Amino acid sequence: MDFDISKGMLPSVGVDMVFNINSMVPYCRPSIIYDVDLANKTIIIAQPTYRS
Repeated sequence: MDFDISKGMLPSVGVDMVFNINSMVPYCRPSIIYDVDLANKTIIIAQPTYRS
């Protein structure tokens, strides 16, 4: 079974973004994929909301 990135990386798909990954306390925020450009290998992620 092959993984086809064009089927998994679509606009509006939910993702989790990890911040401060090299720190002792990284944290993640939910977001969505806003746009995908497979030709340029670019993914634009919508800005996650901040919750304290």
